[in-house]
Amino acid sequence: MKLRALSAATLLALGLPSGAEALELGPVKIKGNFQFDTVFVDSAPAPIDDVDSWRRREFGFSTTLAEKYEMKVEYDFNSDAWTDVYLRFPAGGAKLTVGQFKIPFGPEVLASSSQLLFTESSAGSLLAPSRRLGVQYARGGDSWGMQAAVFGQNLQNSGPDLGVAARAWGWRGNAESGIFHFGLAGTQESPQNNSLRFRLRPEIGSFGPNWVDGGSFRNVDDFRRTGLEFGWQRGNVAVFGDWSHGDFDGESSRSVQGTTLQASWTVHGAPRAYDSSSGLFVGPKATEGLGQIELALRYSDARLPRVAGGENGHDGFSVGTNVQYGKHLRFMLDRHMNERDSDGADAELWTFRVAVGF
Repeated sequence: MKLRALSAATLLALGLPSGAEALELGPVKIKGNFQFDTVFVDSAPAPIDDVDSWRRREFGFSTTLAEKYEMKVEYDFNSDAWTDVYLRFPAGGAKLTVGQFKIPFGPEVLASSSQLLFTESSAGSLLAPSRRLGVQYARGGDSWGMQAAVFGQNLQNSGPDLGVAARAWGWRGNAESGIFHFGLAGTQESPQNNSLRFRLRPEIGSFGPNWVDGGSFRNVDDFRRTGLEFGWQRGNVAVFGDWSHGDFDGESSRSVQGTTLQASWTVHGAPRAYDSSSGLFVGPKATEGLGQIELALRYSDARLPRVAGGENGHDGFSVGTNVQYGKHLRFMLDRHMNERDSDGADAELWTFRVAVGF
């Protein structure tokens, strides 16, 4: 079941502007996010190999309608798919989002790709559902925030028939004395065609081949996720991570698990900042000339069930350097060292990214 009809009905019920009011457009901001990756493989099992490729070619715009409705439309010409397509507006002290947006689960996937510590989200984030069509309610206070969503498939007809999700977070402290973030999230969904499949790439992007594959699980009625997250930042040092667990009942009861722990040290320029409205550590800030230079570490672990029984998984350790130059240019260099549990195979590689954003 898709939520196109529900989304449209929600807009009408909550007073989408019409007639002359709808024509009161605010400033239109053109948005672009272009990322080109070069992967150098030191050692890895076939068919993982060197590659030069576009990772993203996103282009879109944002504006306001009737001074209170926030609208965003964006398309990725690299994957030939819509990304963010939504309308967001106030509703009694909260905000409602209707359309296609990121489902509130998994902080690493919720963050913009231009703000990640590494070129790719970790294997530990494999459970995050990313973008779906739906309706989301968000609200916050002096030291807390929450999001709740009902969702279905996305505009590419991928995803569950129907799902619900919720995420809540809180924080203590401030940027000077140190700020601590904690959060939890959960989802439940009915998989499309009652089927689930979990696969992993060695953290080298959508153009890389899968190197861990548990197979397809059939006759799955419900899939449930639980997530815990934390973060701490003081000055130019930040440490954050998350743990996620999924379980389902199909031909047998099985589970999947992911863990991510990462840290950053800003050696030049403004450090990352905590955004209390989203519960995320964001950055870098646009500057004139040489801006943020950031060193990063990450550990990731994933455990996938196998249709044949037992489990397979991945352990990974990554180091990286990120350099922001001016308002629009960013360079990223990662070193990834991954090990596959089933046979002890290693995938050791470098990824270099040039990113232009506006």
